[in-house]
Order: sequence, then C-alpha cells, then structure tokens
Amino acid sequence: EDDDEEEEEESDGCRILIGKEVNELMGRSTSGGNDLYQWGEYDPGCAAINPLKLTIGLANALERWGVRIYEGTKLTSLEKTNAVADESS
Repeated sequence: EDDDEEEEEESDGCRILIGKEVNELMGRSTSGGNDLYQWGEYDPGCAAINPLKLTIGLANALERWGVRIYEGTKLTSLEKTNAVADESS
C-alpha cells in the first residue's frame, strides 16, 4: 500500500525540495551559506503571491493608465461607470 501512495505523489508532480533548490527557485543566491530556505515543497498545480507586491503593482499600473487613487477616502457608493467619494474628508 505504501508503494501506491508513493506512486500517487510522484504522478501529480509534487516533490520535496532541499534548501538549495528552494533558494534557486526563489531567486536567492546560494553562495556563501546564506540560504534563507532550508526545504520546501514543489507543487506544479499551486501558486503563491506576495499580496503587498501585487497591490503595489496593480496601483502602479492603474496610475500609468491615468486612474487616480485616493487613500483613506470613504467610498459612499460605487456605480458601474464611476465611484462617488465622500468629499468631506
């Protein structure tokens, strides 16, 4: 039965990575013994994002398209064609 479980894990592409492999995948230098990651798991059917970098990237793209971003503004309504903000703040 253990052999069946191992075959199933191998067939879906998931595998355990050593620290050097993880550091290389994450774009970190593996020279000098400064490996941040000690081990990891590779799953080709899964992805992860950095929420802060995604938010900053989206904001930068929107501003390049001419969208104005208002921080700390209370949104009073949202319509399909425009947003209406509380002008008192």
